[in-house]
Amino acid sequence: MRYAIGLISVNAAPAWNGDPADPGPEMSLARVTGAMAVDQAATAGDQDLLTWVLLQVASVARRANDFRASRDLAEKGLAAAMTSPRSGYGPWSLMEAAGNPDWAEEGDIYRQVVAVSVAKLLAANNSTLGDYLKWKEALEHRYRFAASIRSERPTLYAQSISGFAGLARSVGDRRALLRAEQELEDFIVNDGSYNLKRILLACKASSADSMRDWTAMHALNKERLQSVLLSVEEQARASGVPEPQQNVEDVLSFLKERGDRVFTAAIGNSCLGQAMALFRKGDTRTNGDIYAQAMGLLDIAEKAYEGYGSNGFAATRLSRARISHAAPDGRGISDEAAAAEYLTISRTGHTGGIRRNAVLDAAIIAPPGNPSVAERIHELLEDSQSAHPKLRAAEAIWYHKAARADVPGFTWAQVERLALDAANALVVEGRPIDPLLAVDCWLAAVEAHKEMHGSQQLDIRLERQLQAVCLLAMHLVTVTYASERGRVARQYFRVFAVAADMATRLGNAGAAEIIMEAARRDRVGVLLGELSRNPQVHESIRLAAQQIVVANTAAPDVPDNVDTGSSALWTTRSMADIRTSQAMAAADAAKIIGPASTLADFNEFPKIRSGQIAIDTSIKGRPGIVLQLFRPEDGSNQKQELFWVLTSSIDKGQPVSQCGKTILPVNPSTLPPAVDAAFWTELYQLSEYLLPQPLRELLSERAPGSSVSLTIVPTGLLNIPFDSLVVDQDKGLMLIDCATVILTGSLAVTDSIVKPGTNDGAGSWIGVYDTQRLPHAEKERSAMFASHPSATTINTAEELHTVFSIEGQRNVEVLTLAVHGTADSSGWGQSKLMPDGSILRAVDVLRWNAPQYCVLSSCHSSLAANESTELSGFPIALILRGASTVVGSLHEVDDASTAEIMSAYWARAGIGTPAAQALAEAKRDWLGRHPESRHAPWLWAGLISYGRP
Repeated sequence: MRYAIGLISVNAAPAWNGDPADPGPEMSLARVTGAMAVDQAATAGDQDLLTWVLLQVASVARRANDFRASRDLAEKGLAAAMTSPRSGYGPWSLMEAAGNPDWAEEGDIYRQVVAVSVAKLLAANNSTLGDYLKWKEALEHRYRFAASIRSERPTLYAQSISGFAGLARSVGDRRALLRAEQELEDFIVNDGSYNLKRILLACKASSADSMRDWTAMHALNKERLQSVLLSVEEQARASGVPEPQQNVEDVLSFLKERGDRVFTAAIGNSCLGQAMALFRKGDTRTNGDIYAQAMGLLDIAEKAYEGYGSNGFAATRLSRARISHAAPDGRGISDEAAAAEYLTISRTGHTGGIRRNAVLDAAIIAPPGNPSVAERIHELLEDSQSAHPKLRAAEAIWYHKAARADVPGFTWAQVERLALDAANALVVEGRPIDPLLAVDCWLAAVEAHKEMHGSQQLDIRLERQLQAVCLLAMHLVTVTYASERGRVARQYFRVFAVAADMATRLGNAGAAEIIMEAARRDRVGVLLGELSRNPQVHESIRLAAQQIVVANTAAPDVPDNVDTGSSALWTTRSMADIRTSQAMAAADAAKIIGPASTLADFNEFPKIRSGQIAIDTSIKGRPGIVLQLFRPEDGSNQKQELFWVLTSSIDKGQPVSQCGKTILPVNPSTLPPAVDAAFWTELYQLSEYLLPQPLRELLSERAPGSSVSLTIVPTGLLNIPFDSLVVDQDKGLMLIDCATVILTGSLAVTDSIVKPGTNDGAGSWIGVYDTQRLPHAEKERSAMFASHPSATTINTAEELHTVFSIEGQRNVEVLTLAVHGTADSSGWGQSKLMPDGSILRAVDVLRWNAPQYCVLSSCHSSLAANESTELSGFPIALILRGASTVVGSLHEVDDASTAEIMSAYWARAGIGTPAAQALAEAKRDWLGRHPESRHAPWLWAGLISYGRP
C-alpha cells in the first residue's frame, strides 16, 4: 500500500509539453509509475486504495490528452468504488497512522468523495469522446455518490447537479437544463456559502452562453468574479492587498502565492466568460476600448491558469485567437494565421468541446483546400469513440467550401453525403445540438443536390430546405437576446424566401404554410401553445412582469383643478413621461418573454394547420377562410415578392388550400403614414395583389350580405387596413362588404387562443373613458352603459393593475379603453394615457390576468413587429395573458367616427354578438348611414379585430 501511494505521490503533477506524440520525461515517467501503482493496489486487495490510485492515474492520462486510456482507467475506478463490501482502509489509513485522526473520522465520507471524483472524470472523458449515453450514466453515478454526502460535502452535490445541466446544454435539451438549474437553485437558496453561489452563477452563465444571451452571460460572469473577491477579501487585505474588489490582478497574485487553485481557477473562468460575452455580442469587433478590455480580461485568465495545465489555458488561447482575428479597424490577424492557431489549439485542448470548436473555426475560415484542416478533422474523427456530430459538420463545411472553389479532388457528391450525415447527426433525441450548424449542413446538401441535378427533383431540395427552415425558426424563437435574433435573421434571410419559392413552384400549400409560420418565428405564439401544457410558463411570465412593472410604474399626481388649458399642459407632460417609459419597454419585454420562451416546446409548431383554424372560425354558418401572406423582409427584396396561402372551409368538407406568388407594384414598407392621403392612394393599387384572385372570385360570387369569416395572417404587412381593399371594382365591393376580418400574428396564436364564449352578461365590464381629453368618448361610454348598466369605470393604471392582478377579480369579462394612445417602434412601448395622467404600456399588461374581451378604441392599438421581427403590441400582450379577442386600431383614428362606430358595436355586443362580427356589422351600419365616406377609409377602416371571432 505504501509503495503504491509513494509511486503516485512522487509523480502527482507531471509537467507536459502539450505534444501527445512526445509528452516529455516527467509525463512519460508518471505514466509508467502510474501503471505500477495500479498493479500494486490491485495486488493489495484494497478496493478503496485501488479506486484512489486509478483516479490519480486516470487524471494523469487525461492531462496527457490520452482520453481513451483515461476513460478506461476511470471505468475501472468506478467499478472498484462500487464494489461491496469493500476491503481495507484505503490511503487515508496511512494519514491516521501519521497522526491525523480526522481521517479516521471521515473515512466513509472520503470514500464517497473519491467515488464522486472518479465518476466526474469518467463523465468528462465520455464528453470529450462524444459518447452521450455513457456521459449520462457517469453523471448519474456521480450524483448518487454525491447525494450520500450532501450534508458533509454540499459543494460536490451542487457540482453533480450542474453536471446534468452541462449535458443538457450539449444536446440542446432546454427543459432538462431548466430542471437542473431549478434543482441547483432550490438546494443553494438557503445557504450563504459563496462557493455554492458560484456554482449556480457558473451554471447560469454557461446556460446564457448556450442560449446566446450574451448580456446575461457577461453580467453573470462579473457577479462570479465579485463573489470570488468577496470570499477572499479579508485574507487578501491581511496580506497587504489594498481594495481587493478593485484589484483583481493583485488578488490573483496573492492566491497564486499561497497555491489556492480553486479560487485562482474561479477568477480565470469568470474573466474568460466576460471576454467571450463581449466578443459574442460583437462589441470587440467594432469598439477599440471594449476590444482592449476583452484582451485585458484574457490576460488575467491566462495568468490564473498558468502552471496548472487546465483546459482553461487552451480555452483562453482559443478566445484570444477569435477576438484577435476579428479586431476592429482591420487590425485582426489574417485568416491563415488564425486557422493555424485554431489547429494548434485543437491538439492541446483537454476537453472535446475545445478541440472540436477549434477545428470547426479553422474549417470555416481557412482557405479552401488547405490539407492541414482536413488532416486534423480526420485525426479527431479517428480519435473519438463515435464521430462527434460537430466534427462531421466541420468535415461537411470543409468539403463544401472546397467544392465551391473547384478545388480538385472535392466533389459535390461528397459534399451531399457528408452534409446529410452531419445534419442528421446534429439532432440527438429529437433536439439539435447546434441548430445553426445543422442549418448550414442542410443548406450545403441543398446546394450540392442542385449542382448535380439542376432544376430536376425540386421536391427533394424542398424537403431539405424545410429542415433548415424549421431549425432556423427553432433557434430564433428560443434565443433570448434580441440583437442576436436580429443578427441571425439578417444572416439567413434568404432561407425562408428560397423555401417559399420552392413550395410555390411545386404548388405545395402545406409546405408553404409551414415555411410562413416558421418565418414568423413567433415566440409569443409558441408560448401560448405551451400555456395549456406547462403552467410554469404562466407563472414565469407573471412574476417577471410583476417585478419589472413594480420597478418602472410611477403614476404622477393629477392636479385637482384640471381645466381645458391645464389639461393640454398635463397631456404634454404625460407624453414626455410616455416617451421615457417607451425607451425601457422593449428591454422590459425581453426580460419577460425571453426566459419564458426557454420553457416552450417549439417542436409543436409544425403540427399547426390552417385547415382546422378555418373550420374553427366558422360562425353560425359563416364559412371560415384563412389567408396567409408572407413578404420576405431582407432589405434587398427588389422584386417585392409576396407569397400567399389560401385555405377555405366553404364546402364544409375537407378544407382546401392553394398557394401562389405575386409581385407587388410598390413596397408596402415605404408607404407614408396613414394620416397622409398618399397612403390610401398607394394602398388602393395594392388591393388586387394583397387579396389573391381566388379569394376575390370566391367573395365576389357570394350572395350580397352573405359574409365569410376571414382570418388574415399578414406577415410583414401589419399596418394594412384590409377592410378597405377592393374585392370587385365593377360591383363596388370592398372587403368590409363581404367578410368579417380577424387579424392574427401567426397560426400558433390563433390555434392556441381559448375559444371565446358568449357575452351572456355573467361577467363584469370595466370601462376607461377619457371624456375630458376626448369629448366624443362620452357617446361611446353611454352606449356601453346602455348595453351593460352594471359596468364600472376606472381612471388610473394602478387600478387596472390591481383588478387584473393574480389576487384581483377573476370575473371581469370585458375591458374597454377610450383614451389617448401613442405608437412605439418596438410595439411593447405602445402607451395609453389614462384619465388621471398615468401611463399604461403594452409591456405592463404582461403582469395581468386579462379578460376575455378587450376593446381598445384608441389610437395605435395594433400588432407590431420589432427589429428582430418579433410580434409585440397591446393585442399580443393581452392575448398572451388570456384575452380571446381584442378590438384595436391600426393607426390614428378619427374621434367622431370612432365614437359612432363603437356605439353601434356596443349595441350588438350587449346582445351577445361575437366581437369581430359586431365590429364588422357596426362598420357596415356606419357606412350605410354615411355612404359618402366609403372612399374615406381613414375614418372607419383603422378599427380591427385580433384573435378569434
